Amino acid sequence: MSRLKKQDEDLRRKIEAEEAKLAAATQGVVEAFRERIRTKEALVAQLTEDGRTQDNLIRSAGEDLERLRTEGTEWSASRDRLREDVQRLQGAIASQQNVARDKLNVFGTGVQGVIDEIERTKWNGEVLKGPVGLFMTLKRDHAMYARALRNVLGHQLRAWVISDPRDRETLAGLLQCARM
Repeated sequence: MSRLKKQDEDLRRKIEAEEAKLAAATQGVVEAFRERIRTKEALVAQLTEDGRTQDNLIRSAGEDLERLRTEGTEWSASRDRLREDVQRLQGAIASQQNVARDKLNVFGTGVQGVIDEIERTKWNGEVLKGPVGLFMTLKRDHAMYARALRNVLGHQLRAWVISDPRDRETLAGLLQCARM
């Protein structure tokens, strides 16, 4: 039995030695797995943090986009209002030009051309004034007499004022060219 006992002890030692080797080898593998798990957990944590950062950036970009859309809408509305103002002012300018032209047309066609030519011409006396009716206005209280005065004064309202008799011939030539 001693031999069996010895054999049994040898086998137990061999088993213990193998178990120790196996435990050492397993411990290394387990540690390697634990290290890989720690690395993967750190990577997951980093990716989670990166995801939060990206979510914040996306949210911020969305807010910026909404703000820019609102500003763009406001600028578009402002631009449209300015365009309307410009069109209204251009209309008012055209209307005033028509009023000025109509005001001169009362004295005959081509009056504006005569006025422009008078301004460019050198005169012996002062620059001519006219037509006289252009410088006359009725008070509002007397507006009812406008037609009667126009009929009575008619031709005199188309007259021009000169300060030097030598300018009469030049003026007559201008008026004749304009067929007035």
